[in-house]
Amino acid sequence: MINSLFRFIWLSTVIFLSGSISAEEINIQVSGGQFGQPYFNFSDEDGTIDIATYEFHAGNSYSFTAEQGFNPHPFQIGSEPGTPSQYSSDGPLNAIGDELVLSIPTDFDPYSSSLYFYCTAHTSMSGELTVVASGGSAHNNDNDGNNEPGESLDGSVIHITGEDSVKETLIFENGTVTSIFDEGEGQTPFTTEDLSYSIEDDASGHLVIIDGDLHYLFYESNGTGNLLDYSNNGQLDESGSWGFSYVIHEWEEYDDFSSGSLDPEKWDVWWGAGGELPTVVNGALKLSGTGNEDYPASSVIPDDLTYTENLPSKHSVALINQDDIYGLQAEFMIPSNPSDDTGLNFIFFDWASDGSNNGFGPELEYRSNSGLRTEFAWTDPDTGVDEQITRSAQFDTYY
Repeated sequence: MINSLFRFIWLSTVIFLSGSISAEEINIQVSGGQFGQPYFNFSDEDGTIDIATYEFHAGNSYSFTAEQGFNPHPFQIGSEPGTPSQYSSDGPLNAIGDELVLSIPTDFDPYSSSLYFYCTAHTSMSGELTVVASGGSAHNNDNDGNNEPGESLDGSVIHITGEDSVKETLIFENGTVTSIFDEGEGQTPFTTEDLSYSIEDDASGHLVIIDGDLHYLFYESNGTGNLLDYSNNGQLDESGSWGFSYVIHEWEEYDDFSSGSLDPEKWDVWWGAGGELPTVVNGALKLSGTGNEDYPASSVIPDDLTYTENLPSKHSVALINQDDIYGLQAEFMIPSNPSDDTGLNFIFFDWASDGSNNGFGPELEYRSNSGLRTEFAWTDPDTGVDEQITRSAQFDTYY
């Protein structure tokens, strides 16, 4: 089970706001149309795309736009060459400016289904698109319940706890591992980044090799494991091993807002005077307000907000109401022409047993004298010093 560090998430707005968490739409330009590979040419805002290695993600939409006419090679997306996909619309591309939209559903399984681009007149001019499952277990890429050689743990976080007060957190991302090692007994944890890793099969479990010589054996059946070649003084040798229990956290889709309304089993809502009820619009969560404090606040305060004194006016708030969430990932934006002093907070609260809390998270903030900015504020746990990162931002752009 995923354990939650965060009691709730509070997305708040000041005055007018249209904040969104939604699937991403990516624009791809198509040109060419020739018998030689790659048959068509592809590009996006960053330049040329190698379609053989480009990753399409389930849950996203892709808009393909014709930069030229395609006679005699109309461009289409299909479940196989010659068969248009149910997930594509408005194709094929024939003339300059034609647009084809590929909307890959979040439950698309790339291990049992496929997508291809092809010429409708010459289906040999085709290629398979690489699709990455949405919220799929990077720990178990084929979703068969097992780690296997060659699979990836990217996107996973593993918390390891030993019987000797030693703890380790392993964070897998972009083909590397970050290790945060805590020897306990009041010692300062130390962090090692950019370690390599690989996965190998083992008769008794699954073996993850980190940095070439750290051998972690995980038993998925009971949540225990061993770090081989480990001695209690923290030095590697060839005789000892370290037994531990572990919990693995993996990304799963929480809400794609496809139902058209907020699911009360997932969300609690509240708004202050001058704010408005959070809604779902065009597959996105929308937070907004009138700015007029004569507009009454919500009469019902969710349980998690009872921890907060002096609830603010002119705010629209959506709270995740599940207790088994460890981390969150989302995209949000502020549209053009907002009122002055408009903001969107994506805030996490870490609650202590005594009722105190530490809140942190990114914010989009607009003020007429400083423009639109992204901010991230936190308190350094080692020094207790408040820190903040500020960057300029753009309207109508997801972050």
